[in-house]
Amino acid sequence: MRSAARRVGNFARDTFPVDGAGPRLSHWPVTSLAQNAVESAVVSDLRRATGRFRQSKRLTGLIRALGKGNTRFAELWSSGAVGAHREDHKIVDHPVVGPIAVDCDVMTEGDAERKIVILSTAPDTEDETRFRLALLSGASG
Repeated sequence: MRSAARRVGNFARDTFPVDGAGPRLSHWPVTSLAQNAVESAVVSDLRRATGRFRQSKRLTGLIRALGKGNTRFAELWSSGAVGAHREDHKIVDHPVVGPIAVDCDVMTEGDAERKIVILSTAPDTEDETRFRLALLSGASG
């Protein structure tokens, strides 16, 4: 089993928690307004990765752990769910400035399939002000 430090930053593990594990990517609670689409996209990404990295024990282990430990993942995996993770709308519940509605755009970098996630708010809104204040307050905020 991998150490907890090795699992930090794994979006699939955050999307499909196992054994009561909480999110590790965000500092504050985040609610997706399109959770079903996000879940389908994560499963689809993993399915594509298995075709590309057939010999990866780490990938195989991740899929096995998620399949055994998370009912929703197992359901989507067995159904052959496919989706693209391009955008989402989320609510970030910041402990100091309150809830912030953000747009989450996902860009994929070519063949490497690296994903870059960009969070933004609508300009000149209370959400933009809260977003800027959250950035100023730091991660511990």
